[in-house]
Amino acid sequence: MSMRYASRLINRQKDNKTDRFYHLFITEDLFGDVMLIKEYGKVGSAGIVLKNSFISVGDASVAMKCAEKRMLRKGYHLIA
Repeated sequence: MSMRYASRLINRQKDNKTDRFYHLFITEDLFGDVMLIKEYGKVGSAGIVLKNSFISVGDASVAMKCAEKRMLRKGYHLIA
C-alpha cells in the first residue's frame, strides 16, 4: 500500500513570520503495519515527524480525522 489518505493544513499569520503547517497521511511501513504520519512545524523548516502504528486503516482514518478537526479548531485551513 502506498500513501492512501493525505491531509494538508496551514495556519497563516498576518506577519507571515509564524506560518505553520500540519500534514497527515496514512501509509504502510515495510512490515505491513498501518501508520499515521504527522508532520508539523513552521513553514520553511524541516518540521517534526511523529509516527503512530494502527491495526487497521479504519482506526488510522479515525485518528487522522480527529487530528484534522483539532487543527481546524486551532485556526488551520485545509489546503489539500
